[in-house]
Amino acid sequence: MPKSLAPKSNDGNNKCAELETGKNSDLNVSQLEQMVDLDNECRKIINDASQKLSLTARSYHRVLKVARTIADLEYCVNVNKDHILEALSYRKKRAS
Repeated sequence: MPKSLAPKSNDGNNKCAELETGKNSDLNVSQLEQMVDLDNECRKIINDASQKLSLTARSYHRVLKVARTIADLEYCVNVNKDHILEALSYRKKRAS
């Protein structure tokens, strides 16, 4: 990501900076669970989408990482439903 687009790591909004991993893509599952605290509405959205889209565990976690990045770019501390929905919209469509 270009440096100009990256949120400032010292402003408290970039949760990944708290773990000093540098990138959301480098988060392991336990770190991801710490960084993405979903409310009930968000959890329902991603769980429903996971079943409907037959997401693998890897795909599910990738969606969460993308949602965390979207939240960081918007300087949001928490991931919300709009971030989850936007991350899901970037999933490649499979040919039927």
